[in-house]
Amino acid sequence: MKKRLQEELEKARALETWANNVTHSFAWRLIERFDRLRRRGVAPPEAGKGLVPDLVKPGVEADADAGVSQARRNSKLPNFLKSYDQLTKRLLQTHTREHAMSLAVGGGDFEAIGLLEYHLLTQYGLKKNDIVIDVGCGSGRLAFQLSRHNFEGDYIGVDIVQDLFEYAMNLCKRPDWKFYKAPGLTIPEPDESADFICFFSVFTHLLHEETFLYLKDTKRVLKPNGKIIFS
Repeated sequence: MKKRLQEELEKARALETWANNVTHSFAWRLIERFDRLRRRGVAPPEAGKGLVPDLVKPGVEADADAGVSQARRNSKLPNFLKSYDQLTKRLLQTHTREHAMSLAVGGGDFEAIGLLEYHLLTQYGLKKNDIVIDVGCGSGRLAFQLSRHNFEGDYIGVDIVQDLFEYAMNLCKRPDWKFYKAPGLTIPEPDESADFICFFSVFTHLLHEETFLYLKDTKRVLKPNGKIIFS
């Protein structure tokens, strides 16, 4: 009994250390909720019939993506992969490229919003040689500000729309930085390799189950003292 209590205490301390590194407490609460559901093997009633049990049942981690696909089919949310790409192409047909790239990421002041994102990272300890992964990098609001402020670290921009991340790549003029298309709900980078992983206006387009899978892989990619920044 004493050994078991000690093991549980060690687990709790490890979880506490991780929670302290998450910038917003909501992220940890979401992970904690789904971990609790997985241990219990039960589903919240609002999640949709047959969906969450597949996600939380012990030993079926490999089925998570299939469960999320079913959730997306059962939900009334639009297919954001298809609709976002179509929106970007329509904007490019009716506006200048620069204006279309700003509208495609929500409009507003492209430079001002990017500057806010940049200073948010600096507020939480961004250093010149850190490694930043920007999931949903869009047309480069954050990347452009990092390049303007002579950020010397590695930057990886990931987005579901090729027109957007290609524009960001050309805008930054940093051949040492990586931009590529998001492969799904994972971040194909090495374990414990990033100091910051950003999700600006990404989770608003996802189901809770999809957000959980993204955060789960984010934990794998972050360094022990890394941080998640998201809106």
